[in-house]
Parts: sequence; C-alpha cells; structure tokens
Amino acid sequence: MAINNFVTCPNDCSTALQLGALDDLQDCTTYEQKYSQIYSIVLQPDGENAPFDWSSAPTVTTVSAEIDNSTTDGTKSKWIVGEGGIAAPEKVVDEYPARKTRTSFRTYTLTFNVKNLSDDQYAFLRQLQCGSTDFKLWYDTVGGHIFGGANGIDISGIDCDFIMGEGRDDKAYATITINWEADGDPDRGNSPFA
Repeated sequence: MAINNFVTCPNDCSTALQLGALDDLQDCTTYEQKYSQIYSIVLQPDGENAPFDWSSAPTVTTVSAEIDNSTTDGTKSKWIVGEGGIAAPEKVVDEYPARKTRTSFRTYTLTFNVKNLSDDQYAFLRQLQCGSTDFKLWYDTVGGHIFGGANGIDISGIDCDFIMGEGRDDKAYATITINWEADGDPDRGNSPFA
C-alpha cells in the first residue's frame, strides 16, 4: 500500500520551502466559518472511471453516470449519505540532529454513521465487512467542501459495524470506518452535492 502524496514539500536540504499567500486581513468577523461534519462519502472501485471532474477546481462537478447506486457489477462509484468526521491523525515522526523532528506520514481514520438501513443499504454495508481496499475515496462536508482531489484517496482499511443499542429508544445504525496513510491532507474543492 502506497502512501497518498498530497503535499508538495522540498526533498533535499538545498531547496527552501516557499510559503504561499495568505489573506491580508485575517482577524475580522465577516468571513464564513464552514461546518465540518462529513455528509457523504463516495467509493470508486479501482480501475473504474473517476466520478468527479476537478479540471475547474475549486469548482468540482460529477461525471455523468459514473455514480450509480443501482448497479451491482462493481463498475460504478457509490454515494453514501450519513454523518461522520475525522479526528486528528496518528503521526509517524522522524528525529533529526539538533533535536529537530519532521512528520513523515499520517494515518487518518474516518468514522461515518449511516442511519438508513433499508434492505439494500444493509446488504451493501455488510459487503464492506469483507475488508476489500480496492476503492478510491472522496468525502464531502455539510459546509460544502469535497476532499480527495482528481484521483481520490487510496484507502488502507475499511470496515462496517452495526450498532444495536440496548436503550428503550435506541435506534439501529451502522458505522463505517475507513483508514488511509498520507503525507498530509488531500486537495479540497467545492462540493457538487452542496
């Protein structure tokens, strides 16, 4: 499993890191703060056509007929709606002389709760328990951003658990857990689902 390379960093000591531009005014109260909750995920089977067009990023569009939840032959991407999030990643930190350190890669975990457990949804989610990692991942937020870039995120693990609470008013739901390794966070665009 290869580590996802999303961040461009110098790869030798003679190349300086060139910091990019920032907003001139940052301490005002008029910029919009976006919601971070993950609203949906898209899984693309490896070797199939990408479901999104990033050529006009930050505007991202869906590619016609590449997301199709009705197919059963593994040729189309699947769109799953729920509620989720990503906590701070686990980090592998390398030590250098003079007490310097550098994070060499991060392991991310996305947890995603699916409340719609119709018969089709239940059967689909059970298939994720097989643990196949032959998918690319994109995720989008309630705040209107999609993450994954033009090529998606190569995942290193996926599983699904069905939660059956014991409380009188508890309702059934499933939790999808997806892991991946990367040098940093993926490209972000404006979600076509917003």
